[in-house]
Amino acid sequence: MTEVLKAAGAAAPPAWARRLMDQAEDTARSNPLPVQRANALAWLAEGAVAVGDLDRAEALALEISHTGWQAQRFVLVAESAAPDRARRLLALALRAASWSLSLKALARVEPAAVSAAVDDLWTG
Repeated sequence: MTEVLKAAGAAAPPAWARRLMDQAEDTARSNPLPVQRANALAWLAEGAVAVGDLDRAEALALEISHTGWQAQRFVLVAESAAPDRARRLLALALRAASWSLSLKALARVEPAAVSAAVDDLWTG
């Protein structure tokens, strides 16, 4: 899906690519099966990041009901975002799922937070 969206974004006029993404989102949201819907939204969020649409990617990530997939997409958006936005997204990822999903991105964006967490765990 990500490669299809990249290709569409590169080869098509922006308005057409947005319509394609809108249709894919409508299809994903209409899926009555929660796991399949979450999976489709996760792939669409990844595709939105791939074409640089971080606002759309974040909005899609907020809709994902599977907390692990949601956290992964928050991290993915954070890795492409400005530092303030990245910190906020990583906080959402940390709240949604295991800290291990966010650790690498957190170390890049806020190294002091990782050091403080390690110190806290070490001194217990």
